Amino acid sequence: MNATAFEKLLAIASRRELTAAEVAELQALINGRPDLKAVWQEEEQLNRLLRKLPEPAVPTNFTARVLEQVQKQPVSRPSVLSLASLRGLWRFRYALRVAAVVLLGAVVIGVHQRRAANENALRSWLTALPADGLAEVELWSDFEAIRHLPSEPLPSIHELADALK
Repeated sequence: MNATAFEKLLAIASRRELTAAEVAELQALINGRPDLKAVWQEEEQLNRLLRKLPEPAVPTNFTARVLEQVQKQPVSRPSVLSLASLRGLWRFRYALRVAAVVLLGAVVIGVHQRRAANENALRSWLTALPADGLAEVELWSDFEAIRHLPSEPLPSIHELADALK
């Protein structure tokens, strides 16, 4: 038998009388162990003395005192969204919307700048081409017509000139 079973029985004995099975288990534990037997006898005497003590009388104004203490304590209300937290939420949502509009504006401006840069690069490339046998440069400046050309195998410059005539 182990000491934890003995401690468990001591705890039970401090709360109530032991049953016959628990008494038998206790006797088996303390047989041959004078140290446990001495501890048990001390605890048993202490428990008997404590049981003989009268129950303390409850004061007549006990309920009134308890209610008074309860009323004195501040009431903690459940967490409710306060006006300040709603303002903070509104500010966050507003800031998020502003950030989204700024990002959208940056994307639109970036796309426009990229398109303008591509058109300028194409215009400078077209002006640098030799003009012999090709259509006029003004025709090549029609970027919409150039955009609709097939992008898969690139035609030769002469085929492009024929297609744009």
